[in-house]
Amino acid sequence: MATPYVQTYRSAVARRLAVALMGGAGVVLVGLAVGGDVELLLRWGGAVLLVGAIGWVVYWRPALHLTDDGLQVVNPFRTVEVPWGALVEVDGRYGVRLVLLDDSSVDAWACPPPLGMDRAKGKESEAAGAVRDRWRREEATGRAGGPEATRSVVRPDPAAVTTLALLALAAVVTPFLV
Repeated sequence: MATPYVQTYRSAVARRLAVALMGGAGVVLVGLAVGGDVELLLRWGGAVLLVGAIGWVVYWRPALHLTDDGLQVVNPFRTVEVPWGALVEVDGRYGVRLVLLDDSSVDAWACPPPLGMDRAKGKESEAAGAVRDRWRREEATGRAGGPEATRSVVRPDPAAVTTLALLALAAVVTPFLV
């Protein structure tokens, strides 16, 4: 059985920001723990963890995966599966926006827009060009799917929402409890 081909796009700048936020939060937590001030750790630990979790959800998690069956757009709070047959248009001037048959659109948070003069000249992002090229190949070979492959599937990510909500609650409440 052949391994499906997957091409992944992520923003390198966003990944660096995520590492900075998560790493900074880790350093602060370790510093508080090693310093031995338990009250300070309990008071501000929730807020520091919230900063690290925001780094993970907003900057580390987003991705755009091109697969044999279509696209998987992983955004901070939801994942959208888009079959090739559901695409109508790919806009790459400000990142990647997928326009679908049902008149909805999906923006890929993971794909940065072209910068400076490239955007001024109307060039599209690298990821949008790759999506468009792959989509055209899939259509040309007849693998874009029939009527059954025209519906996108949206899956919310309750883990990301719940994690951020609980940490935000902890960040707000714990300073008053200690």
